[in-house]
Amino acid sequence: NLVLRILVGLWGLGFGLLAVQGIIDPKVFTTQFGIEAPGASINSVRSDFGAFFLVSAVCALWAAAKPEKAKLLYVPAALYGTALVGRLIGLGLGDPASAANNQAMIIEGVSTLLMLLQRAAWAHKLSPIRRSAEPVEARFAEKHRSPSVAFGSTGSGLR
Repeated sequence: NLVLRILVGLWGLGFGLLAVQGIIDPKVFTTQFGIEAPGASINSVRSDFGAFFLVSAVCALWAAAKPEKAKLLYVPAALYGTALVGRLIGLGLGDPASAANNQAMIIEGVSTLLMLLQRAAWAHKLSPIRRSAEPVEARFAEKHRSPSVAFGSTGSGLR
């Protein structure tokens, strides 16, 4: 579990660094992803790619720092999973395959799995049932005892 937590933190740092670099200089994105952004379209590259990577990174870092916020890992999982599905649809519709696309799909797939595995690990560890050392019978009795017993009344009804 600690290894996955560290991996999520390093993943967040890496993609956070990419986001900041690309927001400052969007040519980082155009070079990395082999896209052209003539004229004013560079602003769209800066904002769209920057948002994608920065939001994903912040969610991963926050969850790595505070495991009780593990649900935040659904954000990068959804973003990277959606990107992967989009690439697969594109290939199915005839987009050209390339080494860069293959690499991106591997990164997106591994990123999605990492986030979902870590979320599942933390959900299991942080489950109220797993945290409780009380026997099941004691928890059930506490939860389902009648109000009259709870208030110490020995009467058989309302007075």
